[in-house]
Amino acid sequence: MTNNVNKSIGDEIRVVLLKRGISVTRFAEMIRCSRRHVYDIFNSSTLDIKTLKEISRVLDYDFIDVYLKDRD
Repeated sequence: MTNNVNKSIGDEIRVVLLKRGISVTRFAEMIRCSRRHVYDIFNSSTLDIKTLKEISRVLDYDFIDVYLKDRD
């Protein structure tokens, strides 16, 4: 992903989902939460490490690395 200071971690997650063709409903099932919570994630500039690790695991994508690079 990009190292754009204007792009939040939630935006990065949304981009990966779109590129992979994963629906919000399917993603919510994958991380065991409501669709509303998924939209909250999309609108987040920060996430707790537990949530970020779970999202990274289910999508097989290192969002933690993206998050840390964006903080530099």
